[in-house]
Amino acid sequence: MKRKIIKQGLGGNTIFLPIGWVRRNNLKAGDEIDIQEKENDLLIIGDKKQKIKTKEIIIGDTDNNAQIRTIIASLYKAGYQEIVLHFEKLPPMKTLNALISTFTGLEIVSQNKNTIRIKSFLQANKEEVEPLIIKIFQMIKTVFEIINNQSDNNKDNNFEAIQSIRQNIHRIRDHCLRIIHTTEYKGEQSYNYYDLVTQLEKIMSELYYVTDFIITKKEKKNNIMIELSIL
Repeated sequence: MKRKIIKQGLGGNTIFLPIGWVRRNNLKAGDEIDIQEKENDLLIIGDKKQKIKTKEIIIGDTDNNAQIRTIIASLYKAGYQEIVLHFEKLPPMKTLNALISTFTGLEIVSQNKNTIRIKSFLQANKEEVEPLIIKIFQMIKTVFEIINNQSDNNKDNNFEAIQSIRQNIHRIRDHCLRIIHTTEYKGEQSYNYYDLVTQLEKIMSELYYVTDFIITKKEKKNNIMIELSIL
């Protein structure tokens, strides 16, 4: 990124530090930072220890795995590094581990009685956003091809393949949205990218339901694909 040098007083010059970098290093006005000269370059180092972003949530007695995942997903996308969930009745650890495995970089690091502590080991890298979006596009294209080429003999296998792709897109969506949010990707255009990723996942969900409809209602796929092509 580039910054303009601003004249300040007699012989002084200032630049604005990136707000995202300031927040990630838990800095505020009046704090000291370390500036090192390396030949013609300056290296700016934040002296403050990064604050771990933590959230604790109390969850009632529920066996609704989708609801539990939604709660975790909302905190994950918001950039929390540590999530503590207090259950009225702790679900089986096998179930919880399966849910956590649907996120990139999340792990259960501790458990006691009805509480689990989840930690993110994901390093947010804004350079990954564009490749992740492209990957979602490619996966959706693959789903279109599967639907268009399926026959009565391979419907079940194709449906399983589409289910797997849908789960992977969920994982990539959450990963991508976390990076966009925590790094303030593209600044004022951040929301546009956030919305794009969300809409792509919705398209995948609709394709999933289309496939289910074709199989359960024995609908002719050609009719549906013609309508999708028009849209």
